[in-house]
Amino acid sequence: MKKIFKLMLVIIPIFFISGCWDQMLVKDARLILAAGFDRVNREDLLLSINTPILSSKSENQAETAEYIYATGFSPREARSNIDLKVGQKLDTSKIRVLTISSELAKKDIYPLLDVFYRDPRAALNAKIAIVEGKSFNILKNPLVSNRLISQVLMDLLTSAEDNTSIITEDIQSICAEMFEEGADFLIPYLIQLPENNEVKVGGMAMFHNSSYTGQYISPDESRILLLLKNKAGSNIPFSKKITINEKETFVSYRVKIHKSKINVKLEDNIIKVPLELSIEVTIDEFPDDHLSEDSKIKELNRILTELLQQDTIQVLNKIQKSKCDALEIGRRVKAFHYDYWKNIKWENEYQNVQFQPTVKVEVVQSGVIN
Repeated sequence: MKKIFKLMLVIIPIFFISGCWDQMLVKDARLILAAGFDRVNREDLLLSINTPILSSKSENQAETAEYIYATGFSPREARSNIDLKVGQKLDTSKIRVLTISSELAKKDIYPLLDVFYRDPRAALNAKIAIVEGKSFNILKNPLVSNRLISQVLMDLLTSAEDNTSIITEDIQSICAEMFEEGADFLIPYLIQLPENNEVKVGGMAMFHNSSYTGQYISPDESRILLLLKNKAGSNIPFSKKITINEKETFVSYRVKIHKSKINVKLEDNIIKVPLELSIEVTIDEFPDDHLSEDSKIKELNRILTELLQQDTIQVLNKIQKSKCDALEIGRRVKAFHYDYWKNIKWENEYQNVQFQPTVKVEVVQSGVIN
């Protein structure tokens, strides 16, 4: 009797266990690995996608992919029109990269992303990039050097993130900043080389609210901005042409330690922002040598400090001219000077902010044996 009772305890709960009611089999789905948006005319969007072609013939068979596109007055309609061209249901859960043409991004990118935020299966961790020119020009070649274009773009952006050429962003991370006044964001900017159809990272596209400003900063300028935001990693590379002792040469160095401090002051109804950036660097390349001499290192410290000071001012001027509050100064003003904040329109006042950068560079290692 006891054995029957124990057996019933095992069998009965099985009837109350729910199954996988929302499952989607791979054979019934068409995975989207890369997608891109372009503007066709005033009314229609062009949605381009890359989907892998799965084969069960051989595990060693080379990867293949297909380029599919369709137009529509909204992202959802364009996607529905692509559905009519494929035999399986489109699945956005595996998207790796989403690209948007620079022309389209100048309008407002939120309507393009709304369909992702409302889809519980959408890959919100997919990387996002702005493309110079047309997005479909990159995606229409599903394979590059026998590799899926989605993987090529993914590796390109990941590598640029690792060497601090761009900030790490995805569809989810930019969502909050699109709606917060006093904080803007930047998105990786891709450039297609016409001579060989290769793609390179051109830097970071500057956004104000949810629209591309039409301006971007270079990888070197992106590194400086990330240093100011205290979001840079270690071993950040820089290369500069310099003149030392009336001799032209060059120097390559890496930032090992960095510290940034940003203050916001309100004086006579003018926002002043003192910035302090202090970095310690190691020299990777310096043909002039003689860095064993203290006088030479001091001179190099002075030169690198002046150059980085100039570059920092240039970056600050660029983001301010584009109305891109990438350093989130507005958020600080709102937090510490709320009486002033509630009586102004930050979009206009940001142009009057007075940045006061102070930069210090110190060479702490001049070579392997020093």
